[in-house]
Amino acid sequence: MPAARGDARTILALLGGPAAPVATGLTFVASEALEPLARGVETPAARLARACDELALDFAFVPVTAPWASEACAALVAAGRAPLVAIDGPLARAARQEGVEEVLKATVLDPDGVRALLRLRMRAVAEDVARASDMGASAVVVCEDLAGSAGPIVSPDWANEDLFPLLAEVVAEATGAGLHAVLHCDGDFRAFLPAIARAGLVAVHGGGHGAAGLDGVLAAARAAGVAFVGGLPTEALDAGLPATIAAGRRVGVLALSGGLLIADDGGITSAVQVAFLASAFSAARSTGRG
Repeated sequence: MPAARGDARTILALLGGPAAPVATGLTFVASEALEPLARGVETPAARLARACDELALDFAFVPVTAPWASEACAALVAAGRAPLVAIDGPLARAARQEGVEEVLKATVLDPDGVRALLRLRMRAVAEDVARASDMGASAVVVCEDLAGSAGPIVSPDWANEDLFPLLAEVVAEATGAGLHAVLHCDGDFRAFLPAIARAGLVAVHGGGHGAAGLDGVLAAARAAGVAFVGGLPTEALDAGLPATIAAGRRVGVLALSGGLLIADDGGITSAVQVAFLASAFSAARSTGRG
């Protein structure tokens, strides 16, 4: 039954297994960019579901704060696809409310104060995990931007001591609700991979590969026992159709060894980029059939 396979393929890949055909999905794609795939569909939830149908995808990210989140999850589940519900982690919440620069500076100058600040956000994080479970999520995606293209923007030592123990609590909440937990982290996150694995996060979605390139990021993730969600950066889609197809074929081959869920990097904003993404998915599937 095709309706059951998308979710099963997604979970298998999140747990490091080789899925054939390869697991593919959308992450943070602007709803307006999906409009050409869903002519006449007005609501963002229905548009996302239609786009997943048109692109034959296995999973899609759904922001828990979107007013249409429950509707989108229901439509994805009904179609046998895996909703991965995105929630903010404690650091992201504190940074949004207190200011990014202020919180980042405080991790160095006032770690005790930041520790208390993050602890205050944990109840709201747990509530969002429960909401994701109620929506029928297959996994929660905990969003914490810890790195840029050049590497970490917070001290790995601070993160190991103060942040990842809290993320381990989020994982425990998710596990108790029957959900896997994934980390979204922009930039070169390799310095955090041991802590990501210790916290029980099964995968990481990266917004960029940095100087390491996809091979370096994927090798480091596999060595840590963590799956990677991504592989199709926006810059590849902006480089034209030949580059897009080449990128798709490459990730299709890489995904055959397991631990790679093929997706965008979260930077797609236009219908043209989505059209190129569709070509990349097609190339990845034709190459990565096992």
